[in-house]
Amino acid sequence: MLHRSIVVVMTTWLLAGCASRKPVVTPSLLTSLDEAVVARAVAGSEEGFEALGAATRFPTSAKEVVCWVRLRALTRLHVLRWRWYAPDGSLYYDTGDYFIQPTGAYHTKVTTWHRLPVAGTAASDLPGPWRVVVEMDEELLAEIDFTITPAPKLKIGGT
Repeated sequence: MLHRSIVVVMTTWLLAGCASRKPVVTPSLLTSLDEAVVARAVAGSEEGFEALGAATRFPTSAKEVVCWVRLRALTRLHVLRWRWYAPDGSLYYDTGDYFIQPTGAYHTKVTTWHRLPVAGTAASDLPGPWRVVVEMDEELLAEIDFTITPAPKLKIGGT
C-alpha cells in the first residue's frame, strides 16, 4: 500500500510540475500557411519562386492557372495535395501526394505550386466558378475560388 501511495504522490507531483511549465514549441509546430494565391505564372529568382499575375479571373485562352503556396517554418517531411473542382462541383483533377522537404532540415520559407492547364484542354470548355483546395498532411491548408471566363464572341460583319 505504501508503494502505491508513493507512485500516486510521485505521479501527481510530476503532472503538477509539468503543468506549471510553458510548453516548448518546436519549429515544426509553427509550420503554417504564409500565403496562397492563384496566378498566371510562377517565376524564380535568387530570393525564391514568386507568383506572377495573381488574379481571380482567367480567360479560357489562358495557358494555365497556377495555385502557388508559401509555407513557413518547415522542419520535416510534409505531404501536399491539390484538388481542382470544376464549376459543377465535380473533382476535375487530383494531384495525388506531393512530398516536400524530405531532408528534414529547417526552412524558414518554402514555396510550391501546381499548374492547371487551361487553353486547349477540357478545362477551357468549362467556364464558370472553379475552386482549388490545398491540403497538407491530410488537413485543409487553403481553398481558393476563381473563375474561368469564356472567350469573347467575335462579331462578324457590319454594325
